[in-house]
Amino acid sequence: MDLHPRPLSRIVLEKGSLLLVGLVAGFFFRALFLGETFFFRDLYKYYLPQRALLAEALANGEIPFWNPFLHGGSPFLADLNTGSFYPSNLLYLVLEPRRAMVWEIVLHVAAAAIAAYLLARVLGLRQAESTAGGVVFAFCGLSLSSTNFLGRLLGAPYLPLSILCLHLAFRRRQQRWWWLALVVWVLQLLAGAPEMIVCGLLGAFGWILFMRGSEVPAGKRAAATIALGITVAGVTAFQLLPFAELVSLSSRSASLGTEAVGFWSLDPRRLPELVIPGFLGPTTTFELTDYWGLRIVDLGYPYFLSLYVGMVALVLALIGGLAPKPLSPASDAIPLRLRRFLLVQMVLGMVFCLGRFLPGFETLVQVFPVLGLFRYPTKALTLAMVPLAILTAYGAAVIRSSDRRRRFASRTLAAAWLALGLPTAATLVALILSPRLAERLQIIFFETSSPQITAGLRGAFFHALAIAAAATLVAVAAHRRRSWQPWALTAILALDLTIAGAKIIPTAPAGVLTPEPKAAQDVREIVDSGRFFRDPKPPSLVPSTVPSNDILWLYRWNQEVLRSYLGAAYSLPMIFHDDFNKLALRRVSELTEAVRGMPWERRLPFLSSASVRAVITHQSSTLPDLERVAVVANDSSTPFYVYRNASAPERARVVRVWFAVDSERDALAAMSASGFDPAQHAVVEGELASRPQSECSAPARVELVAASNHRRRWRVSAPCTGLLVLGEVLYPGWQATVDGRPMPVVRADSLWAALPAEAGDQEVEWRYVPRIFWIGLAISLLTLAAFAVGLSWLDSRLTSRS
Repeated sequence: MDLHPRPLSRIVLEKGSLLLVGLVAGFFFRALFLGETFFFRDLYKYYLPQRALLAEALANGEIPFWNPFLHGGSPFLADLNTGSFYPSNLLYLVLEPRRAMVWEIVLHVAAAAIAAYLLARVLGLRQAESTAGGVVFAFCGLSLSSTNFLGRLLGAPYLPLSILCLHLAFRRRQQRWWWLALVVWVLQLLAGAPEMIVCGLLGAFGWILFMRGSEVPAGKRAAATIALGITVAGVTAFQLLPFAELVSLSSRSASLGTEAVGFWSLDPRRLPELVIPGFLGPTTTFELTDYWGLRIVDLGYPYFLSLYVGMVALVLALIGGLAPKPLSPASDAIPLRLRRFLLVQMVLGMVFCLGRFLPGFETLVQVFPVLGLFRYPTKALTLAMVPLAILTAYGAAVIRSSDRRRRFASRTLAAAWLALGLPTAATLVALILSPRLAERLQIIFFETSSPQITAGLRGAFFHALAIAAAATLVAVAAHRRRSWQPWALTAILALDLTIAGAKIIPTAPAGVLTPEPKAAQDVREIVDSGRFFRDPKPPSLVPSTVPSNDILWLYRWNQEVLRSYLGAAYSLPMIFHDDFNKLALRRVSELTEAVRGMPWERRLPFLSSASVRAVITHQSSTLPDLERVAVVANDSSTPFYVYRNASAPERARVVRVWFAVDSERDALAAMSASGFDPAQHAVVEGELASRPQSECSAPARVELVAASNHRRRWRVSAPCTGLLVLGEVLYPGWQATVDGRPMPVVRADSLWAALPAEAGDQEVEWRYVPRIFWIGLAISLLTLAAFAVGLSWLDSRLTSRS
């Protein structure tokens, strides 16, 4: 007999589900109905430009295989982080990009809440408790912090949905649930956060081992789940194979050491934030020193802005995980062993996130260097998301029971007050009455102290105690079994998490961030077909005059001066900028580090080789080839200047002299030598280095006649033989033809493709044909067909047996 005979379509329309949608709409009211937009962290400088680029290319009838604006050119569709194949990108074809991003974010927060609600309802929990689970899953600090990392947010709803589909597949044994499970996992991977599907696979695998209500033995359930995972990999081969190639050639594959892997580990001193909102201070103010946890987090800023789940949710989860026996025969789908597994999974997520602070972490990374592909141990908290939501919902149901489970809940509540409530109350008293003790506590946890911290902590501790006290009163009264009591507990959870969460998602009027800054206009007038370099120094500079203490103004200032790689957001081709996700080509990344550490007189030949025509820097240059053309007006006391690099040649150019080298190191040394001129010389690695060089001095003419994101065509007129340096990154899949004939290429100036230029007129085409994508697509289609055949065969066997 099935656990919950109601179809999911009806559950979605229940009061609890609709209340969750209303809560999401109310929480994001300003963004949905007052025209404001999200902009925080990676949203405005990476995700929004990437999606706008994709939409523009599709609107022009192009497939954006290549991104010409980052790292001197890099694969676009191959980069899983762009989420290029994810369906919500369609929003950007019909809406203005900033409005599309608002709807994309809000819809996925709502989807996460409803997904957790569906799972809890299918497991036999009532609407009120299931709504509590949806609230915790969608509004805990970890989930709301993920709105700044779009791939993580897009993948969140599929964590409970994948478990739901597998659960019903093994209980109902119907093909449609296997198809839905496949679709859910495929979408989760295409969302662009690989660690989400890894956590989802681990959680789902444990779930099917400990679930009840299925006639399929546990061993066969495990084998079927593994087979489904393999199928997902095959179906998404069109994305995974190009991404694997990109990773193998990137700086990420070359930096798998403990330091890189352990970055953004969770300092144990941050753990109180699980139950104390804003324990380390505000993260959305202009004054970065307002965040008093800056000394205990990497880069002085947290990966997840908030870890807050609240004392109420945490205690309910403990009750749900430890309560004896199921609530009723109908809820045997959550047996004690499954709840214990969920509790262990939740605890492990909270332990593994400590990363380098764990004993033996360095040894583990040395033994398993592949861990370097998954950066930032704090992401392990993802493992705790579904267990926390389901166990919270179950714990809320235990509290309203009238048997010995109720007595167990009462004892657990009492223990929670002793373990959490009393220390919280004692700390609040100390913050109010004992300045000396308050200072000592601050030094221990934050390595600093101030009246501002004391005031902030007082409010945070009071919030935690007030919510815990209100929830306890409802729980104590729950034995009367009033219909409003479970809803009251859910409302307290919603109030707790939304008040805390409102402080970590800033919005801004769209008009503040929409106008293109004057600096971008100045650079565009100079750069033409060349590239743009933004000097990264000074790294710690912030504006000095702003209207308010809102972090919006820091982001607006970043735009004004095109800080970091923001030039790419305005379609300015950039190079030698931050390798923000460690997926730049290894050579590009290493040369970037070298160039950025050089004085200007040594930098210039490398910039010119990359056809960098526009430069923004705060330094005043006296080099004759750097011509100042504008001053960047900004809110800081430091002026920034726009320079034209007069020595930068065209990207595609014919040189008469080239130097043969055997390695990348030799190439860099040759380019650093006195007298090297990229307009006349090239440093070549490859067979063409031995090609006879012409003494002809007549100039060649190279005219760009067509260009798109993955194809360029030139008309070359050369009076004598030479070497055509294309000025395009050499990456697998690019092919050169001369008058329609394939032509081998070599590496010039460490990064660029080059080929022979014969005397006379010729047409040269440089085209990106990512064969690995088409191979992956063929594998995807074959896997999909095999999956359909396999399910049909299995269904026919089951039918014949019955």
